[in-house]
Amino acid sequence: MLAPDRLTERKSFIHSLDPRVKIIGCVTFCFYFSVSMNFYFLTAGLILAALSVKLAKLEFREIAGRFLFLNFFLMILFITVPFTPESDTECYFRLGSWGYGAEGFLFTLKILLRSNILLLFITSLLSTINFVILGHALNHLLFPRKLIHLLLFSVRYLNVIHQEFIRMKRAAVMRGFTPRMNLHTYRTFTHFAGTLLIRSLKRSERIMAAMKCRGFNGNFYLIYHFKAAGKDWLAGAVMLFLLIILAYGEFYV
Repeated sequence: MLAPDRLTERKSFIHSLDPRVKIIGCVTFCFYFSVSMNFYFLTAGLILAALSVKLAKLEFREIAGRFLFLNFFLMILFITVPFTPESDTECYFRLGSWGYGAEGFLFTLKILLRSNILLLFITSLLSTINFVILGHALNHLLFPRKLIHLLLFSVRYLNVIHQEFIRMKRAAVMRGFTPRMNLHTYRTFTHFAGTLLIRSLKRSERIMAAMKCRGFNGNFYLIYHFKAAGKDWLAGAVMLFLLIILAYGEFYV
């Protein structure tokens, strides 16, 4: 999968927006479309989400990996969920006593549309924000500070933990370990997980001690602070207008 920082190194209308506007817009759009039940409005949401990706100047080949994983899982749902035992509901075809029901198919199709809409909005609005700036913006939006610190440290040291796992795996291979479907392999990977957890804990203690030595008091400081410009207010107003139109059209028409 593409590294998130690669998506932030662009110059587009979406990239230039205040990150607070993008976070609020992403959360509200995702909340609305996660509860939407109308195919027409879900289709409109898919178009809006694709347009936001276009405005962010993201190429499909850069983000295709995450959509392939998502839709591969959803295809499994399409195969399994609509099949129900013999009943009076409308079925497209039958295999013995099991029928491929229309109701289950439409339900799964809604899940497919919702999932892709949410991923498109997250990719275009959140993945275009640098993680440090994302944490700073969440702090401005009064998110819990401890959760923000957890997010920033997790992103910062996730690659370090991965490299530690690679070293452990390489050491096991040099000692003749070959993964197989047997008890020895399961036991070995269990030891991997435990050792990795202990090493991660020790490293976190060293990091905390180093930060305290440098005067860390629970706050992160940035020289650059956010200041909403005219285009940010305009973008926020357009997002709010679209949400009002969609919500009114679905729930009151």
